[in-house]
Amino acid sequence: MDARLAGEKRILELSDLEEFHSQAYESARLYREKKGGMTSTICHSIFTKGNKFSSTIPDLIYSLAS
Repeated sequence: MDARLAGEKRILELSDLEEFHSQAYESARLYREKKGGMTSTICHSIFTKGNKFSSTIPDLIYSLAS
């Protein structure tokens, strides 16, 4: 393969990679919009040694309410 063809192939590969990146970014944005505030609640929680964590949603809701 000569240099010109290799260069054209590389440009096409970079173009495909850029398109893939754009689609992944858009998918992540849509996912965050769909999730809403759930992630911010989890991310801003303070976890300390000795905290007890529940494995079921009703137990979690009860522990948050008390």
